[in-house]
Order: sequence, then C-alpha cells, then structure tokens
Amino acid sequence: MQALREKFRIAPVTVILCGACVAVFIGEYFLMVTGRRQLLGLLALSGEGLARGWWWTPITHLFVHANLLHLAVNVFGLWFIGPEVETMLGRTRFLVLYLVSGIAGGLLQTAFSAPQSELVGASGSVCGVLLSFTTAYPEMPLRALLFFILPVSMKAKTLGRGLIVFSALCAALRLFPHIVHLAPHG
Repeated sequence: MQALREKFRIAPVTVILCGACVAVFIGEYFLMVTGRRQLLGLLALSGEGLARGWWWTPITHLFVHANLLHLAVNVFGLWFIGPEVETMLGRTRFLVLYLVSGIAGGLLQTAFSAPQSELVGASGSVCGVLLSFTTAYPEMPLRALLFFILPVSMKAKTLGRGLIVFSALCAALRLFPHIVHLAPHG
C-alpha cells in the first residue's frame, strides 16, 4: 500500500488511468455475466458507431479491453513507463499525450477497418507514452521480458523501433484486428 501511495504522489495521472482501465474491466465482467454484453458495444470505437453519432467512443474505447491479457499488457506498460513520462511532461501534458495518442490511433485504425469492427483498449495511448519515453531517452538501457518470459537487454530506442516494426507488421497482416496498430508512432 505504501508503494501505491508513493506512485500516486509521483504520477497520479498514471495511477488514475491504470485504475480506470481495471475498474472498467471489472464492470465489463459483470456486464458479460449478467448477459448485457451488448452494452459494451456502446463504448467500443467503430465506423458504424461514429456514423450513428456516438461521439464519446473515441475516448471510451481507451478504457475497455478485449480480455485479461490485453488489459494486463496495457496497464503494466503504462504502470512502468507512465511515471517517467508523466514526470518529464507534467500531469496535464501527459494526460493530453495519452488521450491524443489513443484517440488519433483509434480513429486512424477505424479508418482502415471494416465499419462494423469494434476497437477497444488503451494500446494506442500506451504506444504514444512508450514511444515518447524511447524518444526522450533513446540510449537508456532497458531490460524487458519478451513474451513475458525471456529477459532481454536493449536500449530504449531499440524497443521503440521494435514496437513500430511489430505494429506495422500486425497492421499489414491484419493480426489482432481489435488492437490499435496504426497509433501515431515516434
């Protein structure tokens, strides 16, 4: 609990965004258990939704996640990199970066997707934060867990470039279609 208080003191926006993603995921679970899964479509970003005038979905899709792994990847990425970027940019600019990266990435992905495709998750926002970090500190040595198993040492710029290549390949090959691969990078 002390560590959480310290993290909140240093990076309150990061903690609140992570908490919001987790809280919405818990709400998603209860909607699915009670048979109200269709309500989640009101929060997902899609061309059809935008055509219906669902103006809120470019923001709400950032807090809805497809499954526990999707949530974990986004929350852990934000939890570990977010405080550094929030400290560097300040709270307001960090929040703007997070929202603009997610909204722009979501809208770009939606433009290249079928109108009925529903997009969910904070992947675009987390990519924006992560790539801001790798741009600001390109030579910083990092240790990452490849596939959550294999420890790999690299410089921050290598991680950033790898993320860009991986996202481009996923977009071109249409892998993981509900994840924002076309988020603004760099």
